[in-house]
Amino acid sequence: MVPLGLDPGEERRIVEGLVSKVSRSAGRPPTRGDDWLQALAVHLARTHLDRVAGCEVRPAGVRWVSTMSHRWGSCTIDTGRIRISDTLARAPQHVVEAVVFHELVHLLEPGHTARFRSLERLHPDHELARNWLRGWSAGHAAARGRLAGPPDDADGDAAIDGPDDADGATEWDAAIDGPGASSEGG
Repeated sequence: MVPLGLDPGEERRIVEGLVSKVSRSAGRPPTRGDDWLQALAVHLARTHLDRVAGCEVRPAGVRWVSTMSHRWGSCTIDTGRIRISDTLARAPQHVVEAVVFHELVHLLEPGHTARFRSLERLHPDHELARNWLRGWSAGHAAARGRLAGPPDDADGDAAIDGPDDADGATEWDAAIDGPGASSEGG
């Protein structure tokens, strides 16, 4: 967010500076490794999902990837593997937690259904993380001279779910060119 009435030139300068700072950090290797992500996923599942699910919810693996250009994270239901964009390696912990949690929920509910949304809201910082990701996406898009999100955003979640949400995609998407350098396959 920027102050109301801020000069457009000053706003652009601030946004470009922030996007540059985030973009520089995205090129660095994660300070938190794959083992940390796996442990985080287990902790989040134990704390928020296991009791509700009536079983242990555990991914087969969680790792950082640098190949995501349109997603914050993805979950392959068949294998139970979760991938998180390394753009988030330097994001606030509550943001990484919320993205990992979102992908964990897909192990219980593949699509973005009402049940999925209900489970996803079990993470205490869900809304705060969504707002951070929306802000990052908007700043990134503004620096590139585009609007954040597709023009048809009926549920208001395009900056998070991305344009594939209508198809029941199983990834936490950014409705911009994305956080990474190239497109991820699969």
